[in-house]
Amino acid sequence: MINVFRKDGPGVFRPPVFLVLACLGMILFTYLTPPLVPKDLVARIPWLGGLAGDLPFYGLRFLLSFLLLGVLPFFTALLMGETIKNLGLARPRPFLSKKIF
Repeated sequence: MINVFRKDGPGVFRPPVFLVLACLGMILFTYLTPPLVPKDLVARIPWLGGLAGDLPFYGLRFLLSFLLLGVLPFFTALLMGETIKNLGLARPRPFLSKKIF
């Protein structure tokens, strides 16, 4: 059986999966943030609904950006075979070259 998500072989579905995921994340982020999201929807969210003023909308915007534009693409990339180093999140050398003490 051919793995269609491989990096080194015929991974033909890898780029479209990343593209579709990025598009869906941006579309959902756009439609679930103000001014398109209804106020009653934000008021029903347990920890955000009780905040004063515009804070529920800012909290929802932060939560959605963290999940849809950060966590979801990160874990999708890991499931597709990327490594932490390939994603640019690993340090190439230690933080301190010499020990302080």
